[in-house]
Amino acid sequence: MNDVGLLADDLAWADVSQYRDGDRFRQTRFYRLRQGQWRRTDFDPSFWSGGAETADSPHFRVVYAREDRELIAPIVAQLEDVFEQVCLTFDCDVVAEVCADALERRWCSSFPRFVSLTLDMRGLEFEFQNFQDTAMVLTMPSPRVTGVYEQNAPYRYNDDSGTAVGLAWILTWRLAYGSLTVANAMPDGEPLVWAMALRVLRELQQRHGDPDLIDPFEFDPRSVEDAVELEAVWQDLGQADSQARLYTAHLLLNFVTEAFGDKTTAKLVKSVRTATSLAEAIETGTGEELEDFREQWQVWLKQQTETGGS
Repeated sequence: MNDVGLLADDLAWADVSQYRDGDRFRQTRFYRLRQGQWRRTDFDPSFWSGGAETADSPHFRVVYAREDRELIAPIVAQLEDVFEQVCLTFDCDVVAEVCADALERRWCSSFPRFVSLTLDMRGLEFEFQNFQDTAMVLTMPSPRVTGVYEQNAPYRYNDDSGTAVGLAWILTWRLAYGSLTVANAMPDGEPLVWAMALRVLRELQQRHGDPDLIDPFEFDPRSVEDAVELEAVWQDLGQADSQARLYTAHLLLNFVTEAFGDKTTAKLVKSVRTATSLAEAIETGTGEELEDFREQWQVWLKQQTETGGS
């Protein structure tokens, strides 16, 4: 136990470190006195005084409670890492390196800040505001609420709140559609964009060699037996067969990567911004006519079925 304190005669808090999954895990917990015994209770906002501090990393404006100062940097490092991975997966343009001194460390990146995003780390759960605006506010749980791993920082991150997964999806959506505002709430090419966001998370896991780094809980290819028709990846996910559409999009991205390379895969997904049909997206992204592309796709899909791949 690192520290303890009273918020009221019957309400206490404790800063606790313990081992979880082989690493030291730190979390602030709250306890209520009931019938002469201290029992764990929900997080109590009275722990935080209301005083806020701000910092700027290469890609985020960060707002956090004064009491959380020492725990903020590892979380920001995790989310900067998500941003970097989105740009790596999407083959973003590289610019002159920008560095910032904040949170008692130096932060540097060669990827541009393509969206104005504020991380407000004073919440109790994950939510976003101004989703359709150029400037967004992402409200995140205090690191005292989620808990943080004290070892292997910054890559050992407790993401029970889904913050990293949510950020990967938001940034992928932004890069694909160019703006978070779309005329249709379920826009064209949505399965491709979702599949790309999940690829970001998988590549982040692979880059750090940690399969438990982040859990891309939205999609398990083994849960879907059959792919659907190619055109289904251009339709929205608000259908009964949404998992099959997402699975087909996942397979399609794998095919494009094997046949044309990572850069072409990124170009294909970004083509959903302006394309009005799947044929146009494929021609813009890969340079192939739809029917020629379909023939190659079907040959590849048959090979995957025979070998049990992808």
